[in-house]
Amino acid sequence: MCKKSIILLVAFLVLLVPALWAGGAQEEAAEGEKEQAGPVTVTVWNWSQENQEFFEKEAADFEADHPGIKVNFETYAQDQYQQTLPLSLKSGQAADLFWLSPEMSAMDYIAQDWIRPIGDYMSDDYLSQFDSRLFQEGIMKYNGELYTLPFENRFVKLHGLLFYNKEVFKKAGLDPEKDMPESFSEFREVCAEITEAGDGKFYGIAFPGVGNGMDRPLQGFLTTGCPASGDIRYGRPGFDYRDGQFKVENDNHLEVYRMLKGLLDDGSVAPGWSSMKKEAARSMFGENRVAFYLDGTWMPRVWNSMGYEDLNFGIAYVPVPDSGRRAYRYMSLAKGSVYMSSQSENPEAAAEVYKWLHGKAFQKANFDKNGVFPGNKEVDTSNANWYQKRFLEIADEVVKNHPEPVTQNPDAGKVQWPSVSPGIGEIYSAALLKGEDYFLKETKAWDEKMAEQLKRNIEKANAEGADVELDDFIFPDWDPMKNY
Repeated sequence: MCKKSIILLVAFLVLLVPALWAGGAQEEAAEGEKEQAGPVTVTVWNWSQENQEFFEKEAADFEADHPGIKVNFETYAQDQYQQTLPLSLKSGQAADLFWLSPEMSAMDYIAQDWIRPIGDYMSDDYLSQFDSRLFQEGIMKYNGELYTLPFENRFVKLHGLLFYNKEVFKKAGLDPEKDMPESFSEFREVCAEITEAGDGKFYGIAFPGVGNGMDRPLQGFLTTGCPASGDIRYGRPGFDYRDGQFKVENDNHLEVYRMLKGLLDDGSVAPGWSSMKKEAARSMFGENRVAFYLDGTWMPRVWNSMGYEDLNFGIAYVPVPDSGRRAYRYMSLAKGSVYMSSQSENPEAAAEVYKWLHGKAFQKANFDKNGVFPGNKEVDTSNANWYQKRFLEIADEVVKNHPEPVTQNPDAGKVQWPSVSPGIGEIYSAALLKGEDYFLKETKAWDEKMAEQLKRNIEKANAEGADVELDDFIFPDWDPMKNY
C-alpha cells in the first residue's frame, strides 16, 4: 500500500470513530429515554363518582402486577358525562376505555367508528367466563364483531327499588312490618299519615324532579302497572311487543300519573321536588327526613359514601295498582357497559385493563365492596350481605324476560332503537306541574315521534344491507305476566 493510501485510510478512520461513537451514544440515549418514559397510561372514563377511591385502590394493585401500565380513572357527573363523552370522541380526545350508559346507543357509537372491537384481544378460555348467550348480534356483537362483555349482572341490578326509612316510620308511630303499603291507594295513605306526623320535619317521599330524575320512581311504579314500560332504562320503553305500538298514552300510565299527582296534592312529597337533584333527595332519606325513596341496588354503598353509615333502612316491594299487578320489570339479554375507543393509541395495554375489569379478581372486589353483582359468572357471591340477599329475593320475584327481536331475526340488532326528547321521566315531571291535559298531549306526541323514528331507523338499516321489518319486533303471544 502506498504512503498516500495509508494517509487517506488513517484520515477516514479518524473521522469514522467519532461518528460510530456518536451513533452508539444516540442509541443508548434513545433507550434511556424509553426507560425514562415510564409505563403506558390507560385512561378509563365513567360516571360512578362515589367509586373513585375504590377504582384507584384496585388500580394500584393492577399496576403492581403490570409495571408497564398505569390506569387513570376519571369520573364525571352522569348528566355531564352524556355530553362530555361524545364531544371528546368528536375531537379525538377520548379515553382509552369508557362506560356507555343505557341511554347511550353502542350502535350509534360503532356507526361513527368510535368503538374498537375487542374479540382479537380475548382468548376462548377467557371468554368462557361469561354467558355465551350474550355473544349474539345486537347484544354484544355488531356486524359479526365482539365489542363488549357483561360488566355486571343486570338481571339483578334493579332500578326503582322502594327503600324505606325505619327511623321515620318509628317517629310516625308506624311499624314497617305491619304498615307497609301494598297498593297505590295504601301508599298514598301511609305517605300522608307520615307527613302529618312529621309536621314539617319529615315527609312521605322525596322526588328528584330535575332532568330525568323522575325516572327513578317511575322505574318502580311502571314495573307494577304498565306492561309496555316495565323497563324504561335497559329495555324498549313504552313499546308493546304484542302489537308493535308505543303506549305511553294509555290508561296504565295515566293511573301512575294520577297516583304521583295525588302524592303531591296530599302534601306528602318533600318541598322543592321540581328543582331537586337526586343527590339532595338521597340526602333527605339519609338524614331521616323522608320515609320512602326509590332508586337502585347501588344505593346502600352510595349512602355509606355520603356519610350515612348508620342509616337504618329496609327494602320493600313496590306497591301495585289497586286492581292488582299488571306488569313486571322486564329484562332482555343484557348489553355491555365498557367499550374500547377506536382512538386508543395503546390498544394492547387497553385490552389488558379491559380484561382485568371483567376478570374474577376485580369483579369479586367490586361485589364485596360496592355490591355490584358480577357479569363474570365464575365469581363467588356466596358471601352476600343482608341487602344483597334482599335484592336477589326481589329480583327472583319481579324480574321477567321479555321478547328479544334478534332471536327471530339477527338483523333486528342493526336497527338503532329510537330516542326522542323530552323523555318519559321529563314528561312526567313537567305534567305534575302543568296538569293532566299536558300529560295526555305530551305522551301522545311521544308515542307518535317514537313510532316515526323507529320506522325511519328500520329503513336506514335496510338501506345499509339489513333485512328487517317492524314485524320482527312483534310477538303476539307474549304474556306480560310470565317469562317469555
